[in-house]
Amino acid sequence: MLVSLANGLDYQANGSLSSTLDYYNEALSISNYARSPIAAATESQLVVNYPNVRSLHPSRNATRAEVAALIYQALVDQGQAPVISSQYIASPKVATNPNDSTNSTSFRIPGGATIPVSYNNSYNKENILLSKDETVPVRLEVAANITTADERVLIPAGSQVVGKLQPAEGGTQFIAQSLVLPSGKTQPISATSQVITETETVRKGMDVGKIAQNAALGAAAAAVIAAVTGNNASQRKKS
Repeated sequence: MLVSLANGLDYQANGSLSSTLDYYNEALSISNYARSPIAAATESQLVVNYPNVRSLHPSRNATRAEVAALIYQALVDQGQAPVISSQYIASPKVATNPNDSTNSTSFRIPGGATIPVSYNNSYNKENILLSKDETVPVRLEVAANITTADERVLIPAGSQVVGKLQPAEGGTQFIAQSLVLPSGKTQPISATSQVITETETVRKGMDVGKIAQNAALGAAAAAVIAAVTGNNASQRKKS
C-alpha cells in the first residue's frame, strides 16, 4: 500500500536511500523496487508505525487503520488536512541545531501546521490598528518551539516571522515572507494567517488615547483617526 501510494502521488526521494531506510529495523528486508518509494514517503512523513515507529513490517499486508493513517498523512502533505502531532510518524532525519549557520539539513513543515506567534514591538502595544485598505509591515515573534514528533526543534521560540498585514476579502490577513532565527540567519517562509475581521468604529469626539492605548497604529489609520477625532494619533503613539 505504501509503495502504491507513493508512486501514485509521484513522490521522489531527495536524499540518500540508504540513509533514510536505515532508520527502519527491517531496512535490509525492503525489496529493491520498494526502496525509492518508501524513502520518498518517509521523507514526506507519510509513514505511521504503531507501536514501534522504527518497525516498518514490509513483508505483511497493511491493516485498515494503517491504510487510513497513510492516506491522512498524504492529505496533510498536500495541505488538505490539519497536522496531527504523533510520536509514531517516521522521521529519520538527523537532529541539528537550527541556529547553526552551517546547518544544511532541510526540513519541511506540512501545510496546515500552526505556528503560534505574538506581536511584540517597541511601543509595547498588544494590537495593531489599521485602515481597511492599508498594508503595513509587521514582525511577529514565535511564541513556542516548533518541533517534530520526536521533539527536534525546527523553529526555535523567539524567532521572528517577517511579513505584512494586507487587505483580504472580508478583512485583513498576515502574509509571512521570511523567518529570522535567533542566530540572525534568515530563511524564506510561506505562511498566512486566517482573515482578521475585528473592527473598531471611530467617531468624532472620541478620545484617541483610549483607541491607541493598546494598539500600534498604521499610518493611514492614524491619519483617519486624526481627521475624525481632531487628535494627532501618531504623536500619542510615540509618547
